[in-house]
Amino acid sequence: MLYQVFEPCVKDRYLTGLAVGPVFCRLSMLKEAEAYRDKQQEYFRFRRDDIIELIPPGEHTRVLEVGAAEGSTLVDLKRAGKAAEVVGVELLAMPGSGQNHPEIDRFVIADVEQKNLDFPPESFDIVICGDLLEHLRDPWSAFDYVVGFLRPGGRIIVSLPNILYWRAIGRILLGDFRYAPSGVLDRTHLRFFCRKIMIDLIKSAKLGVLQVEPSFRRQKALRMDRLLNALSLGLAERFLAQQYLIVAEKPRA
Repeated sequence: MLYQVFEPCVKDRYLTGLAVGPVFCRLSMLKEAEAYRDKQQEYFRFRRDDIIELIPPGEHTRVLEVGAAEGSTLVDLKRAGKAAEVVGVELLAMPGSGQNHPEIDRFVIADVEQKNLDFPPESFDIVICGDLLEHLRDPWSAFDYVVGFLRPGGRIIVSLPNILYWRAIGRILLGDFRYAPSGVLDRTHLRFFCRKIMIDLIKSAKLGVLQVEPSFRRQKALRMDRLLNALSLGLAERFLAQQYLIVAEKPRA
């Protein structure tokens, strides 16, 4: 019968997709990985200074970064005295990259959506998901899973692209939804978020939102965006922010 041939590939509150059995799902995953692999190397070497700024110094802090790319952010966190132990997770192995850097305590090559990481529950003080969730088939389920590794009272930092960014929404309003090698309409993005939906995602994992800020606030090159936002009394923020950074805390038991 038809319902025996087809099975759900993605299930969440926003979308239920149908695929032709588990083989189709596996092929879809492989195609996504190939598209991700084809990205320019500079994409994976990018260090997130804005995220590093959000983390206070901590001599005993254990940090997990899911979607760690080459590990540049983890290395700098350790060098800045903001982490005693750093662990990275990335979908693809990158031979000759910083994934094998001696200052990274452990680096795991894994698909977080398979939910087979072997970290003890509630074992990290800080978890970073920088521009990760938009690449996933079911970011709500994956985010819940990752939050399980955060200790009570620990903090998670999430960075997500904003679909209302003026360059992206302007193209869409003009009838042009072509994907690009990078940016909000990156061809490897499977999900799109605005500020409200980002916060809903965070709260769905029963976290308390501590801070939400547009990406232009900490990037020196985006001085004009900060000026325009100030002149608009903050009303233009949703259209000027290419990304949002969100800091959330796991409630203490």
